[in-house]
Amino acid sequence: MCAFAHPYAYLSIASPPMDAPQFCEPKAYETFFDQFALIESTVGLTNAATAIAMHAFPEVELAQVHQRIDELADRVRFRAPSRSPQALLAHLHDVLFEEERFAGFVGKGYRDPRNSFLPVALEVRCGLPITLCLIYKAVANCLGLKVIGVNAPYRFMVRVRSEKGWLIVDPFEGGRVYHRDEAIARIEKIVGRNRLRDDQFLPPATHRDWLNRILDNLCDTLHRDNCEYDLRAMLELKGALSQSFHSSSVA
Repeated sequence: MCAFAHPYAYLSIASPPMDAPQFCEPKAYETFFDQFALIESTVGLTNAATAIAMHAFPEVELAQVHQRIDELADRVRFRAPSRSPQALLAHLHDVLFEEERFAGFVGKGYRDPRNSFLPVALEVRCGLPITLCLIYKAVANCLGLKVIGVNAPYRFMVRVRSEKGWLIVDPFEGGRVYHRDEAIARIEKIVGRNRLRDDQFLPPATHRDWLNRILDNLCDTLHRDNCEYDLRAMLELKGALSQSFHSSSVA
């Protein structure tokens, strides 16, 4: 059964999105579209990811998500009066992974669409790797820490700048920190292949890459579960994202 079923689930795969959505909830589509001007910012990325969830949960508001993120960031600031990057980073991990216990969802329901939704992950403190990485990035951004996505195969992670350079963090594994070779070894284990000793397996993720991967995860799950109406809604969002990229490239 679909996690957010629709009575018109018999319809076929979506065509490219029109000016107004045919399948996606209007609030979700409009909010998603409105973020394209801000897409290079963490706020824009966070809002766009929240908009994806609005298709399933139209009652969600951007302010609710940002309030939760701000609350987490405030707790970190309170514990790090020096505001040094190293102190902020240490207390960020304490708050997210020791106290809140954010961690990856494992088990039979791993591909449940709700694991891809940022507002849900913030509430239940678990989700897919990419969802948890976005929470990490959003809170870190409030603290002035530099975080970029790592678009690795089978396991999205993040890089965070510390006083000693860039570290790779896996929020799905409770905030485990890796150096480059350790991260590649981890990907080798997940993929089941050896000798991936190349930085192509740890590519940086643009914010569009981030959103596309969230949508790809949802499309894969919805297709598998025969939730074709919701699949078409996600494809509308993918189409809008693609069109925005081509429009900005032409401009």
